[in-house]
Amino acid sequence: MTDTKAIEVRVSPVGKAEDGRWSIFERAPGLLNGLRSLSGDLTIGTIGQGLVAGIFGTAVSLVILNGATKAGLGPTEATSWIFGVYFIGGLVTILVALIYRQPISFSWSIPGTALVVAALKDYSFAQLIGAYLIVAALVTTIALTGVVGRIVKYLPFPIVVAMIGGILLQFAIGVVGASQAQPVIVGAAIIGYFLTAKVLKKVPGVLGALVFGAVAAFLAGKLNFGSIELHLVMPTATAPDWSSSVILSVAVPLALLIICAENTKGVGILLSAGYVPPTNSMLFASGIGTLFSGMFGGHNLNVAGPMTAICSSPQAGNIGTRYAASVVQGVIYVAFGLVASMAVSTVRALPSELVGAVAGLAMITPLVVALNAAFAAGKFQVGALVSLVVASTSLTIFGIGSPLWALAIGTLASWIVEPESFRAET
Repeated sequence: MTDTKAIEVRVSPVGKAEDGRWSIFERAPGLLNGLRSLSGDLTIGTIGQGLVAGIFGTAVSLVILNGATKAGLGPTEATSWIFGVYFIGGLVTILVALIYRQPISFSWSIPGTALVVAALKDYSFAQLIGAYLIVAALVTTIALTGVVGRIVKYLPFPIVVAMIGGILLQFAIGVVGASQAQPVIVGAAIIGYFLTAKVLKKVPGVLGALVFGAVAAFLAGKLNFGSIELHLVMPTATAPDWSSSVILSVAVPLALLIICAENTKGVGILLSAGYVPPTNSMLFASGIGTLFSGMFGGHNLNVAGPMTAICSSPQAGNIGTRYAASVVQGVIYVAFGLVASMAVSTVRALPSELVGAVAGLAMITPLVVALNAAFAAGKFQVGALVSLVVASTSLTIFGIGSPLWALAIGTLASWIVEPESFRAET
């Protein structure tokens, strides 16, 4: 049996450690240690949970593909986007899980996708790639300085997650419009989503929605089999186009999302599972992963809450071997990224209303989480509501989109109406 002490990480603050050496990253068992242990730690539990996490993560790729279609992106851009977040995300997951021997899984952000898709109405694909590279620089710099805790402390977290909720709300509402256009197909998808979530709790409801909806579309003769291409299309790196307004509209909110919401959630999951997570190293990996993913159009990489929760659960076996589940999930991600073009062409064979509905249904869980985080604490309530409402619109002022205005206006509203919330934070 693997020594459970392998889950422990000697966490050193940024600066000089006890031995006098400069310390930025938490100490780790190391890559070679993880590789040597992997074969013995691949058990039925770790492989099974890794497969579940991988299936869950790839099933929600419909969110990206739906957004790419709505934005008018071609197959090449969509393929590169999928390749960026899955292939690079899989590699980062494998490396970090092996180095720290912890079930740390990386993926892309569903709220981040919603933010990016909304921005594609006003900005080009190349301009967004410029924003992703800025996100990578911001996240990496913050990881190197070790100021994550201070940022989270002084930023009104309920207002941040309310902004996320407003963006998600736009896409969740899309299910209603899709059901009006294709009531039978979308209705089948909705039934599939809730039936799967109720009966098969380990299977993502999105997968059930896709299967039920696709069957209904097939019976209705709405599948376009002629658009399916079973050959690989190589992803293409796109040169960034720099724009100051897209930095404020996309890069800053996306970086805040990674730092203050996604990675923080991942840290909490690992702590609750009994691990000592390498917080700085995880954030640094998110920044470097976003850099390489962004070159291909992948909007971001961060610690994936759902996949990390699946891989770190007791069903994966001994607490010291669960990292192997994340390795399995990473391998699935790498493989999916390599066949991204086939996934894109297959989704394009489905009715657009079905794809949009499934993408909207995928927003339910993160939307509930965001709303709960925004309003459950009882602080910044007015500011959170204002942030939610502003972010759910297409407001643009001075070329800056609604996410940043939601943060600014929501914070201002709280400062005016509920200053006691700020005092409670200090």
